Amino acid sequence: IELCKDLPEGHHRVKCLKMDEAKDAYTGVYQLRTDGKFYYRDYEEDNKNLKFMFVCASGGSGYGVLGYSEVGPYEISRKNVNSSSLHSFNYLAARRYNADTMYVATSGWGVRYPETKQISQIIDKVGVTPSNNVQGALTTGDWDYKRYIPDIIIFNIGGNDTKQSSFDVSEYKARVVEMVNKLHSYYPLAKMLWTHTASNAGGYAINELTKQGMMNEGYLYETVLYKVGKGKEGSGEGTYGASDHYSLKTQIDNAEIIVDKLTSLGFIPTVDPVSFDDYIFEITTK
Repeated sequence: IELCKDLPEGHHRVKCLKMDEAKDAYTGVYQLRTDGKFYYRDYEEDNKNLKFMFVCASGGSGYGVLGYSEVGPYEISRKNVNSSSLHSFNYLAARRYNADTMYVATSGWGVRYPETKQISQIIDKVGVTPSNNVQGALTTGDWDYKRYIPDIIIFNIGGNDTKQSSFDVSEYKARVVEMVNKLHSYYPLAKMLWTHTASNAGGYAINELTKQGMMNEGYLYETVLYKVGKGKEGSGEGTYGASDHYSLKTQIDNAEIIVDKLTSLGFIPTVDPVSFDDYIFEITTK
């Protein structure tokens, strides 16, 4: 992939972002080359950026977000080819802060269920392999959590858990608490948002985190997002077509809910929000 060419001699900065949704989480950058030379990283300058971490499944990582239509007989299905992590509410919220981002995510996984896809069980590994299961992920290297220190951690996970016939609410709650405690021990200064859509999974998690006293410790906050197919009142009624996952319109509105919560915590955005109309050229509509 050629990122740029025919640049005049001088110092240039190139930003490379991977937009694939997290189902393709095992694809990464192998090598960067230039016919000039690379400058050493300016740690002091880089560390001025806020750092976000997203712990999520498909809903928070842009599954099918660029497939768009009204709900009806001609609805565009959402799939990997019209997915984009850079159009998800997580990234769109972080973009408002010109922040660095890291996804800890993959589609179809839950906190505790299904048995073969437990993100809490592999949180200390570096990634998911093409086998797309816990067994494969456990063969990867250990995650060096000190290499990236987030200021903000956003959870959007649990919906895949409650869909399983083997779902046990007590097991789920225990893993939620374990996962939050682990990340809090790694990043004690980070603010955490547990996001949900007033779902059963969200309710179970918030109730248990409250019961354990964690919601009152000043680092963890509940944030309720719009449901699939919904959005801000008056701005898109009848235009939020979706098939089991968020459309771009809903993603944009959910990003602003995140920004409003972070603003209340003292994080002031520096970049204007995106407009849905600006993305019509790349949306699949038929």
